[in-house]
Amino acid sequence: MEQLRKGRLPVEKGLRITEDQQLVRAVIEQLMCNQLLDIPVFCAEKGVDYHRFVSLTHFEPTRLDSLIKDGLVTFNNQCVNITATGSFFIRNVACLFDPAYQHVIGMYSQSV
Repeated sequence: MEQLRKGRLPVEKGLRITEDQQLVRAVIEQLMCNQLLDIPVFCAEKGVDYHRFVSLTHFEPTRLDSLIKDGLVTFNNQCVNITATGSFFIRNVACLFDPAYQHVIGMYSQSV
């Protein structure tokens, strides 16, 4: 509390993230909290064009194919929708939009 009274944040350590990392986090947050990612709406709200979105997230619609086949997501009109069953595997969907996760295969636990 003393730090706050002095007008300072009581933070000992912190992590600075880039604007690009903030956008990737926003994509994942959108998916995990709302179980929906309307890519054109997201891009418009964040002021990002589709090509930059793809560049930041490494998104490829074909990577959703197995999740669609398994009934975990739907993908229509550039909108990813998590199904009721898919909500149990939401981390698997979210990782498709996280380039940091995509480059460290084997580092994180696998889903059943």
